[in-house]
Amino acid sequence: MPRVLPMLCVAIVLATDVSAQEAKPIVPAVRGFQLGADGAAAVLRSDYVTGGRRVAGGGFGLRLGWGIHDHVVLAMDVAATKLVVADTADYFLAHADMLLRVLPFRIESGLGTWLPFVQVGGGWRNVEDDKASPTGTNIYIFEGGVFTLGVGTHLYLADEASLFLGWYHSRGDFDDERIGNTTTHNRNQPGRSSRLQMGVTWHLSRDPN
Repeated sequence: MPRVLPMLCVAIVLATDVSAQEAKPIVPAVRGFQLGADGAAAVLRSDYVTGGRRVAGGGFGLRLGWGIHDHVVLAMDVAATKLVVADTADYFLAHADMLLRVLPFRIESGLGTWLPFVQVGGGWRNVEDDKASPTGTNIYIFEGGVFTLGVGTHLYLADEASLFLGWYHSRGDFDDERIGNTTTHNRNQPGRSSRLQMGVTWHLSRDPN
């Protein structure tokens, strides 16, 4: 029995080494069309829109991208979240961002191939707030452009499939305010929001070069 355990350990190590050598290495398909679906969590703070409070909630996100290089992706990311406030009506927050995503290097691991990235871009942010009024409930809508930056990573489990984790931080003014059918422009009320998206990406086409 004392000799069996060391021999078993050696056999396991040798088998693991052989399987690792036989396993096909993952070649991440960065170039070409990408489609992603995520769960999303977001936080919003604005002195004007939320009264200076940080409101948070969850929702979903969708991503479209085109890899123009092994290290560069042009992406359009959208997210919709419901921000829950205990003592007032809830907020509905929507983002749409056009982003340049740069993937400077890759890391091989036992889980798969990691491709970290940094991202920068701009887009549009919309917040809806159902507030009670003397004549009923009006929908307050605040809109404006944002500047967005962030970081994240892909974890490729196969050549054309990866897990996605991305953090986004957006700053900009709420320029337009709509209450019912009345719209007021040039409000210029600052606000900042952050969100975390986690999901899967399918790399649907690939540049053979």
